[in-house]
Parts: sequence; structure tokens; C-alpha cells
Amino acid sequence: MYCKKTNTDLCINWKSFFLNSCKWGTLKTLVSTTYDICSTEKYLKEELNHIEIVFKHQNSYPSWVIDKVFKHVQQAQEVPCIIANEKENSNKKIHRFLLPYQGDKGCNIIKSMNKCVNKLLPSNTKIKVAFKSTKLSSCFNVKDKIDFEHNHDLIYHAKCPEPTCIDDYMRESARRITERIKDHNGRDHTSQVWNHSIEKSHKNVNTIDFKIIDKNFHN
Repeated sequence: MYCKKTNTDLCINWKSFFLNSCKWGTLKTLVSTTYDICSTEKYLKEELNHIEIVFKHQNSYPSWVIDKVFKHVQQAQEVPCIIANEKENSNKKIHRFLLPYQGDKGCNIIKSMNKCVNKLLPSNTKIKVAFKSTKLSSCFNVKDKIDFEHNHDLIYHAKCPEPTCIDDYMRESARRITERIKDHNGRDHTSQVWNHSIEKSHKNVNTIDFKIIDKNFHN
């Protein structure tokens, strides 16, 4: 089976904090694909041996898991597929749940739910559970903090530095806030903040007179 030069043979590691069903499914999919693609017994044995080495030594899969999947796929190749009755499938009542992933604890909850459903509800009632992951950014900030002067694509607020003046200014800008502060300090003579300082004979605005209201606004 052809592999790109950039292939590292790394899959979901068995020791990773991830659904066991996905780990089993990854191995099963590769083994099933091998049976479908390989045209001779020789190629099949070579590829299965390669898969065993990759999953056992590079991805820490236990030998019993690999052997069980190999045996299951081999048996499935020998037994003809049974087409399910369409009428029976149409009568199934499927209830779907979305739960946060909690490792083995979550998997055990699903097993208990399935047992209760099979025991207490009609046979055509099934449950399907999907797990959602938790983003690291919801626990802590994964990005470096940006210094005030480097912020851009924002809405900013400027107040007059004179203690007795209540005039202020708010604007959206795609440029860095330091550039806007320079504009309001006289570089841009059309600036309303600059014109206010000239007309009222007030002090020029400084960095401490500016506040960022919100960020990530694109002009």
C-alpha cells in the first residue's frame, strides 16, 4: 500500500485521553481497507504485518486488541453481509444525547444507559451519544497577551485629559491604537480630538486617556 514520504505512521495513541471506540475504529478501518485493496495474499500479509508493527510499537496498542480486531475483520470478510430490513429500521426510535467527554467515566455512563434502555423500553428504542470536547481556551488563555500599543481592529474610547472637560470620543479603527493616538496628537489635523484640544486650549491626549472597548473588528 502506497504511503506518502511525509507519513509518520502516528495514529491515536492507545494511552491518549480519547474515546476507546475511536481507537478501535481507527485500527478496524485500516485493517478493513487493507482487505479491500490488497489483490494478493502476499501483499495482504505484508500490509497486515506493517499495521501490527505500527500500532503496537509506535502507538502503544496492546497485542490483544490488535489480535481481536484482526480476527473480527477476517471473520467479517468470510461471512456475507446481511441487509437489514428497511421497515424495521424505519420503526426505530433513536434518541440523541450530547455529553462532555470525561474519559472512561463517560463511557461507563453510556453503558449503564444502554442497559437501562434495553431493559425498560421497547426493543425499537435506541440511544446515540456524541461527545463534545472542552477547548483549552475555555480554561485559560492559550495566546500571549498583546501589549496595549499593538492592538488593532478595535473600538476605542478617548477622553479629554482636562479634569473639568466631559467631552469624549469613540471610534472604530483597523490600525494600531498607537498610530491613532499619534493622529489625535497632531499628526492628522483633521482629527476631531486634535481640533478639540486646539479650540479649547486643552492638553493633548496621551496613552492613559485611551481605553479599548472591544477588539477583532475589521473595517
